[in-house]
Amino acid sequence: MGTLTSDEIKTLMATCSGDDQESRRDRAALGLLLGAGLRRGELAGLRWEHIARQEIAGRERVIIAVQGKAHRARSVAISDKLAGILDRWGETAGREGYVVRSLGKAERLGESISGVGLLYLVRRRGKQIGMENLEPNDLRQTFAHFALDCGFSLVQVAAALGERIGTAKRLLDLEAGPGEAVISDCVPL
Repeated sequence: MGTLTSDEIKTLMATCSGDDQESRRDRAALGLLLGAGLRRGELAGLRWEHIARQEIAGRERVIIAVQGKAHRARSVAISDKLAGILDRWGETAGREGYVVRSLGKAERLGESISGVGLLYLVRRRGKQIGMENLEPNDLRQTFAHFALDCGFSLVQVAAALGERIGTAKRLLDLEAGPGEAVISDCVPL
């Protein structure tokens, strides 16, 4: 699939704009994949106690403490809009245990959701907007591309993703090919 456009993000998020439990859950899940760049395993393991308010540069922000691959920890600050989506989901789900959980019969909340469950959630919402093969990693890639487009450096994007620079470059399809400029070209030797 690849990176989503702004319009595609809005259309995807609109598929879960209802006030029912499933819509609120799916909006929070999609929001965290798109707005925090989480891997599906990281989202499946995210607990409410990993989310806290913290002052950054004189402004209160919501920070997510993420346990990434190889148990590497990182913190990701999220937008006020995403924090509001999480607040609305927290009102519905309670703010204990796992943030995103499965829904059973009669929308009964389960204890947790698996990475595969999140894959199905993303695919189901993607199909609703004609994106048959949408995957959680496409949303993570979208997060990274939007960060670069907003002027964040590759180092900052890699840190937010919990990736090494080389992996972030591959994710963003930034591998320099033959004949392309390299930073050294900019240094007047």
